[in-house]
Amino acid sequence: MFHGDYKGEMNMDIRKVAYEKFRLQWMLDHGYTLSDLIRQIQLCLDEQDEDESINLDVVFEEWEYSFGFNGSIWPCFDEFLETEYLNFDYMRSLLSGAEFEKYTEEMDGDIDAISF
Repeated sequence: MFHGDYKGEMNMDIRKVAYEKFRLQWMLDHGYTLSDLIRQIQLCLDEQDEDESINLDVVFEEWEYSFGFNGSIWPCFDEFLETEYLNFDYMRSLLSGAEFEKYTEEMDGDIDAISF
């Protein structure tokens, strides 16, 4: 999971930024909201032992890989990189102007992999 404010960071890993945005878009495309996500994670938290320390990253990862939205979840990072990330038009619609510029700079060396 990506942490921190990546806006304005010159060293941002555009692949991770794109994947975070892709996961949000996946939720919207499948009719889920951030409230739905929070409710689902709360269900996982409710199953934790009271004596256990709670790490939200661990709970989120458990939910993502074990439950999802009634068994449905976005593609994993590697699958995203092999499909959506290579779709130039999709990435243009997903990323901000500065992010898309970073994406095109990164992909310039691998232009043959991009689909239009």
